[in-house]
Amino acid sequence: MKTQRIHYKPICVILMLFLVCSIACNEVRNVTYSEHIAQIIFENCSSCHRPHESGPFPLTNYKEVFKYAEMIKEVTQNRYMPPWSADPAYSHFLNEKRLTDQEIEQITRWVDRGAPLGDSSKIPEAPVFHNNSSIGKPDLVLKMTQPYVIPPDGEDKFKVFIFPIHIRKDTIVKAMEFVPGNKKLVHHVWYFEDTTNYFSTLDSLLPGYAFNFFEGNDYLPIPPEILVVYPELSELKTTSTKHLMDGGAGYIPGSSTQIYPPGIGRLLRANTTLLMQIHYSGTGLKSEDLSRLNLFFAREPIERHTQFILLEEDNITNSPFTIPAGEVKNFQSSQLITQDISILSIAPHMHYRGTKIKAYSVNEDGDTLNLIRINNWDFNWQGIYYFEHLMKIVANSTIYLEGTFDNTSENPFNPILPPKDVKWNLSSKDEMFGVFIEWIPYKIGDEQLQMLSDHHE
Repeated sequence: MKTQRIHYKPICVILMLFLVCSIACNEVRNVTYSEHIAQIIFENCSSCHRPHESGPFPLTNYKEVFKYAEMIKEVTQNRYMPPWSADPAYSHFLNEKRLTDQEIEQITRWVDRGAPLGDSSKIPEAPVFHNNSSIGKPDLVLKMTQPYVIPPDGEDKFKVFIFPIHIRKDTIVKAMEFVPGNKKLVHHVWYFEDTTNYFSTLDSLLPGYAFNFFEGNDYLPIPPEILVVYPELSELKTTSTKHLMDGGAGYIPGSSTQIYPPGIGRLLRANTTLLMQIHYSGTGLKSEDLSRLNLFFAREPIERHTQFILLEEDNITNSPFTIPAGEVKNFQSSQLITQDISILSIAPHMHYRGTKIKAYSVNEDGDTLNLIRINNWDFNWQGIYYFEHLMKIVANSTIYLEGTFDNTSENPFNPILPPKDVKWNLSSKDEMFGVFIEWIPYKIGDEQLQMLSDHHE
C-alpha cells in the first residue's frame, strides 16, 4: 500500500496569502477617523478650516468632520480641495498640500462606510496654531494705525498701506510674517519697498486711510487736483515705481511663513517705507480689517540677500497683449539670465481668463529645467511656491513663461459677459500675465539648501 505524500509547502504558501489578504481587506474595511482620517485633515485642512480663518467652516474634530463628510469626499475626489494647483508631475515644492491617491481612497471608503469614529484614544494630537506669531517674538511689528473699513459694495478692493520704517542702517530680514486681521476677506498681499518718499507724500495728501493701488487704467493714480498743486509728484511717481521691483509676493490664505536658510536674507534699507498692497475680496457686507506684519531680523552674518525677477508685459515676445472677445489666446514671455543664480520661490500671476501657465528655463545646450506648471489656473488660489531645495539656473539660460487665456462665454470664470476685448491692466476684471521669481547669486552647495517653514500659518 502506497503512502500519499502531503506537500505542506504549497499549502503554507496558500494559507499565508489568505492571511495577508484577510488582514489587508480588514484594514481597508476598517478605515476610521481616529486611525486614518484625522491625520489627513489635520495636515491638509485645519490650517484654514478653523475658527476665524479663511475656511467657511471648521474641521478641527470628529464632530465637525463628520458633518461635512460627504462634501469632503466629493472635493477630494475631484481634487478641488486641498487647493494645490502646481502639477506634481512637472515639479515639486515645499509643504505641498496635495493628497495622495491612497489618502483620497481612504476618505472615500471611510465616508461610504458611514464615517466611523473608531477608537477615540487613537486620535492624533491636533495641531497648535498661533494667532500672534508662529515663529516667535518679532523684532519689529508693523501695525495698521486704524481699522480699514471694507465697504459693502461687493467689489474687490486693492488698497495700499504705508509703513515708514525708522531704522538707522540697512537690515537683513530672515522672515516676514503677515498676520491678517480679517482672514475671511484678505485674499492676498504683496510687499513693496519705496526709498523715494513718493508714497508717503501721496498718502499724506489723499483723504481717508490707505489709497487705491490702481484706478481705471491708471497705476497708483494721482488725483488731478493734487497734481495741480504738486506737479513734481508726476516725475517722482515715474522714479518710485521702478523701486517697486524690490518687492514681491507676500501672503495668501493657508500659506506657511518661510524662513530663509543660513547666510541668506532680504534687504531692508535704512529709513525706508514698506508698502503692503492688500487685495480684499468683496462680499456685500460691511467689515473691517486690522492686519499687521511681523519682521524677524538676522542674527548671523548674511552673505547674500534675495532679489526678484519679474516677467511682465514688457517681456511678452508675441505682443501686443490683447485678448479679443470670443477668442482663446496663448502668450509667451522670456528673460535672459546673465549669471548663475539660485531660485528660492516662484509666484505665477494671471486673472480670471487665465486657464493654464507654465514656467521653465533652457540653457545654452538646450537642456530644460522645469519650474512650475499649473494646468487648471484658479485666480482664487494663486500661490507662492517655494522649492524643496534651491534651484540653480546657469548663466546665459533663458526663463520662459507660457500662458493660455480664454475670453469666451464658455469660460465660467469670465468676469465680463458677453465678453469684451481685454488688455493689460491691474484690475482683476482685465488681465495680467507674469511671474515673480525670488533669487540669489549662486554659490556651490545651494542645491542642498532648503527653506524653513512654520508649517502652520
